[in-house]
Amino acid sequence: MDELEILAKPHYQRRGKPKLGDEVSYYTYHIQGNLVENETVINIHLNQAGRFILATNLLDEEKWTNDMILHEYKEKQTTKEDFA
Repeated sequence: MDELEILAKPHYQRRGKPKLGDEVSYYTYHIQGNLVENETVINIHLNQAGRFILATNLLDEEKWTNDMILHEYKEKQTTKEDFA
């Protein structure tokens, strides 16, 4: 986080704009901040992510895209877990 700020919002007994001299009944607090990506940490986690190879022997039947092969693989994993 680059910057963090806590904002206090006063609340008064009656609705509307407070009159001069009205006392605060209570406060609510809000946190406001700015997020900044830490490229070093992101790259470390990306490099730790595992990699695996998916292949098919169904070359002639239709054009299998990477997304189609991955989808089929994930569907089979769900089925296997149901029987475990």
